[in-house]
Amino acid sequence: MPDIGPKIARAIISYFENPINLELIDELREFGLSFEYASEQRTDLLNGKSFLITGTLPNYGRKEMETMIQSHGGKILSGVSKSLDYLVLGEKPGSKLTKAEKLGTVQIISEEELLKLLGEEK
Repeated sequence: MPDIGPKIARAIISYFENPINLELIDELREFGLSFEYASEQRTDLLNGKSFLITGTLPNYGRKEMETMIQSHGGKILSGVSKSLDYLVLGEKPGSKLTKAEKLGTVQIISEEELLKLLGEEK
């Protein structure tokens, strides 16, 4: 699974090997808790692409735009790095824009351009 390395994998295995934890899970199921995951991903248009938002977007809040990106398979990064594909630029972007320009490998796009990628133009 993406983002799960050996340490986390060992911790998960250890958790499920403990009979007390298994009893707790059974009790939670009896109370009606569901352990099924339903993906909210609508498409894979942005699959394998990473994004970072900087500045204030004109039509969407940052969390709303991040959710939209993820629902199309995109990944949100916390900072500018070589693994960043797109920097979504809003008003008053700050130092992230400078860092992305310095790298020279990041595509800098507007909210409108991102919406066009998604086929959700306003």
